[in-house]
Amino acid sequence: MEGVKTKVFAVVGTHGCGKTALARRMLEGVWVGPPKPTIGLDQDLGVLQLRADDKRLREDLHVLMPEGGVEVRLWEIGGKDFRHRSVPRGQPIDGLILCYDIGDRSSFQTAAHLLLKHRADRHFAYDTAAVATRVVESPPQLAVVLCGTKADEADARSGPAVTNGDQLAFIEQSGVSGAFVTSSKSGEGVEEAIQALLLASLEAEEEAEANRMVTAKAPPAVDMFSLTCPGKGLSSTCMSSPRSLRPHEPGRGALAEPVIEIIDHHGEPFGARSLAACLESGLLHRVVHVWLCDPRNGGLLLRRYSQLAAKEPEHWGPSARGEVHCYNRPIGENLQGVSRGGPQSAEMSFDTAQRVLKEQLGFEQPDLSKIEHWGSCASHHGNMHELIEIYTVDIGLHGWPDFQLRRDEQVEWVHFMDVFGNEGKQALRLFHIADNYRATMVQKLRVRVEHARATDGLPPVGLARGRPACQLPIAASKHFEMTLV
Repeated sequence: MEGVKTKVFAVVGTHGCGKTALARRMLEGVWVGPPKPTIGLDQDLGVLQLRADDKRLREDLHVLMPEGGVEVRLWEIGGKDFRHRSVPRGQPIDGLILCYDIGDRSSFQTAAHLLLKHRADRHFAYDTAAVATRVVESPPQLAVVLCGTKADEADARSGPAVTNGDQLAFIEQSGVSGAFVTSSKSGEGVEEAIQALLLASLEAEEEAEANRMVTAKAPPAVDMFSLTCPGKGLSSTCMSSPRSLRPHEPGRGALAEPVIEIIDHHGEPFGARSLAACLESGLLHRVVHVWLCDPRNGGLLLRRYSQLAAKEPEHWGPSARGEVHCYNRPIGENLQGVSRGGPQSAEMSFDTAQRVLKEQLGFEQPDLSKIEHWGSCASHHGNMHELIEIYTVDIGLHGWPDFQLRRDEQVEWVHFMDVFGNEGKQALRLFHIADNYRATMVQKLRVRVEHARATDGLPPVGLARGRPACQLPIAASKHFEMTLV
């Protein structure tokens, strides 16, 4: 089938831990009775077809699934051969289903040694050749899930010999993608395990591609030799590692590319990607817009973005805008067992609003209570899918700020109806405005303008065509008659 991606997952574990039964349950969806023991390497265990529109798939997996779906081929290494049998060289696997009998603690203790063996085999097969080359072409990181099998038998006896705490400690120390308690007879945890492994494999593939792109853009290294690192508190003879051994490290004085929070269509966060990855794959992510306004006359500060901007270059839009950044990735526990992953910890949207004001306008205001949240809305435009938090800053209350803009950006004051009225709908160089975004801003600003003018004892102003010109503070120099088309 055109567009179908193929993944190879190996099922490994100690003898008699239930590997074959678990694999059969994954492939056939039913309990088929005790299978015969596997001897050696079985590369014809079966194929599992997963479609992109399958409603059983978890939300974050739907996002990364290729349009043609995925064909998962299952291999199994017999338990009696696990100490010396490896996958054939030149036939890499994409994931590892690491099995142990949840009622047998010695089986669980062997899992760590088995994982180390397969990671070492993968390293010797693919990574050592990179030492002699300048371009590192390593395969994606091996995705691994830990599966405790025979949960039904353990429950019928004295209970599991391996606790959730043991599993949590294992994934924290080993860096596997998740841990699940499964039963081939009842089906408990089986589908969750295979979906978690597929998700981890697709994420590893995406990360490897991003790393290759970064490596390809890296300057040819004069960096084959280490350099001195003089600095405060350091010896002038202190040497860094050669640049060729750290190809993804940002250059001196440069900042690493941040990752931003991505969410599903319910608004629930489930991971983080770079901005480039979000725009390339059309992932929904959180964004903050901040408007500087003067409600006394309906003025809004528009900013024209640089031609190098990642989003809507050379278009006019909010005074400041930016994505919600993410930080560390926590480890959590779910109902099926213990699962590594979950959403990364993101900054609060209010903190994002403060950050973009400072970074993009050089505007810092100690009275943070004047930054108001006006609403949220979703916006979809091409591959740019955003959940936007809208903030405003009343310049009349704050006083006129001193801006610090990029050389290739501009700011201009306009009346808010020039942006959110009928004229704005015809503008070709204005940022994309969703209908509910437009309605929110018009409603809020109309109320604020009338309230501000009533407070100052001024008559109401018209808000349609033919209204009086927007009168701005003298410090604004003048009102710009801006052509957006």
